[in-house]
Amino acid sequence: KAGKELAGLIGDDLTCFYISPYKRAQQTLTIMLQAAHVDPKKIMVRLEPRLREQDFGNLQQQHVMLECKQEREKVGLFYYRFKEGESGADVYDRVTLFMETLFRELHDWTRPKWKNVVLVCHGLTMRLFIMRYMNWNVDDYCRVWNPPNGSILILEKCPVTNSYVLVSDLEYGDERGCIPPRLRRKNQWNWDHRQISNKVADSEQVCSSDAPTKEDGGHVGNEKLST
Repeated sequence: KAGKELAGLIGDDLTCFYISPYKRAQQTLTIMLQAAHVDPKKIMVRLEPRLREQDFGNLQQQHVMLECKQEREKVGLFYYRFKEGESGADVYDRVTLFMETLFRELHDWTRPKWKNVVLVCHGLTMRLFIMRYMNWNVDDYCRVWNPPNGSILILEKCPVTNSYVLVSDLEYGDERGCIPPRLRRKNQWNWDHRQISNKVADSEQVCSSDAPTKEDGGHVGNEKLST
C-alpha cells in the first residue's frame, strides 16, 4: 500500500531517499520500491545514522524496561533518558543536526536536482523531525500519537511562504482526534519578552505563597502514548 502511494507521489521525478540504517527500515524501502516500480536511475539512496530509532539501551531486559517505562511516566516522554540509551530530547538534537545537513544539501547548486526527498525512518523519529521543523512545543509533541507502521507523512512546500505544510493526518490528544491546524504549519519562535516576563512573574508569585510547589519533571502529555 505504501509503495503504491509513493508511486503516486513521486512519479518519474528524481528522488533522494535518506533511510535509517536499521535493517527493518532498509527492508521497508526495498518493499516500497518494488511495489512502486520505481526506475533505479531516478532515485538516490543514502544511509543516514541520525534517522535511526530512539536508542532504548544496549541489552534490554523485560523487567528493566518495565521499570524504565514507569519512571518515564514521572519524568516525561520527551525528557526521560533510558539507561544506556537516549531521551526524546537526544533524538530531537540529532534530528536537528540532520535537518541542517538536509537543507544545506537542498541549497547546494552542484547537487542533482531532486524533486522529492523521502525519509524512511521510525515513528518517533518522524514525529520529532516534524516537531523540530514546525517548532512544536513539548506539550504538543507528547499529545501527537505515533503513526501506524508503513504510514507516509507528507510535508508539501507552499509556493507563497516557501515553507512546508503537513498535509497528512496524525492523531492528537486523549480522544485521538485530528491534529490541530496550527500544528500543520511552521510556527514562529516566541520572542515576545512580555509573555515570558508574565510567566516569570506568575512563577514568582506562586513560589512566594504558602502553597506547596511541585518539581517540574517534564510534561507527560498523553500517558497512553508509547514509543
